[in-house]
Amino acid sequence: KGKSPVTDIMIVCTGTSKTHVKSISNHLYLEAKRNEVFVMGIEGKEDSEWVLVDMGDIVVHIMQQQTRDLYQLEQLWQSVGA
Repeated sequence: KGKSPVTDIMIVCTGTSKTHVKSISNHLYLEAKRNEVFVMGIEGKEDSEWVLVDMGDIVVHIMQQQTRDLYQLEQLWQSVGA
């Protein structure tokens, strides 16, 4: 919280394959809908290297390991506001 005007919580997780990344994003969408959490958008499902699920105050990044290693989002956000 407090590091971005766009969202309060950012979750980064890893899928083991394109199919796994897509499956995680589909499950997240269905669970959000079941719990009446509005999903503003989902990006990247076509390629499924990196899928972003935007739920407003919560943004979830679902990435394959090589993509996660390349972009290193955790390091980027650790330096913000430090």
